Amino acid sequence: MEDNVEITRPFDEIKQIDETKDVWTLAVRIVDLWPVIGKYNSEHLEMIVSDAQVYFSADPIIVV
Repeated sequence: MEDNVEITRPFDEIKQIDETKDVWTLAVRIVDLWPVIGKYNSEHLEMIVSDAQVYFSADPIIVV
């Protein structure tokens, strides 16, 4: 038996995300990324992502 065997789940597409599962395996491409300073000087990043195999998406999903 080989010692370096990796078992991974297949990637899910962004359009498949719904309430049926708690864990998703996504391969995404970050289209745009910017820092935001919110209330009480809390900092976070906002980004637009698309599926990794899609080079251009007319409807990107915004992750907050």
